[in-house]
Amino acid sequence: MQAAYTLGRQSHLKLLLNQQQPDQIARMMRYHDYVIEARANKFDEYRQTITRLNEVEPAIKNTVATLSAIRSDLEKKHGLLVDQQKQKELTLVRLRKTIKNKDDELRKLERDQKELEQVIAVVEDLINDLPLPNAYQPFDKLKGKLPWPLKGKVTNRFGATRKGRVKWDGLMITAEEGTDVKAIHHGRVIFANWLRGQGLLMIIDHSDGYMSLYAHNQVLLKEPGEWVQANDIIGRVGNSGGQQQAGLYFEIRYKGKPSNPKRWCKRA
Repeated sequence: MQAAYTLGRQSHLKLLLNQQQPDQIARMMRYHDYVIEARANKFDEYRQTITRLNEVEPAIKNTVATLSAIRSDLEKKHGLLVDQQKQKELTLVRLRKTIKNKDDELRKLERDQKELEQVIAVVEDLINDLPLPNAYQPFDKLKGKLPWPLKGKVTNRFGATRKGRVKWDGLMITAEEGTDVKAIHHGRVIFANWLRGQGLLMIIDHSDGYMSLYAHNQVLLKEPGEWVQANDIIGRVGNSGGQQQAGLYFEIRYKGKPSNPKRWCKRA
């Protein structure tokens, strides 16, 4: 290599003139040609490599840009998945809370219904035979002719499922707070007090095993033992007993069993 470097700095003629032994110069020239040729080959390889690099570089840049876009898209999708997972977890928490609240509400309704049944059973045992007036019309003879306790919109269906195993034993009639509540038939007040789940409740006995119930009143205007006639004002509409909307809960019972009020009261 040193010889090639040295020879490369001189012309062939000068080399010939400077050398005393022709065979030596011939050998040196041959070595020189080998080195020059090898170097030229290397330069060609370098140029080819540079050309390939120049060709590959844009492709690499395109690939990098594509991978960057894919990575950005994956990061966005990952963020969406994380948000969806969090939303599902929150929904699950709310669902469990709702189920718990519904279970609590169901237990409360079952408890309230049981207490109402107990009150009805007690007052039935305490009822004495009613002294009936001369013009008294038996309750069962007025089926489909009795007046409604108030005018309003019925918001449920008798006998329909209310919650779980609890069914509607009467009708919920919405009306403005303070609206008069009237007795549907002659009878005697056998209960007028607060009852959990029913609010201010009045129960009127109509003899022969029939009674009517009026719940969620704002105020009760009759006392236990008092006699009432049909259309006498016995209370005012309210939302007592935990109701969100003002209205009257109305039942008719025969021997303690609920009966559909729509079969007894006049068609609106």
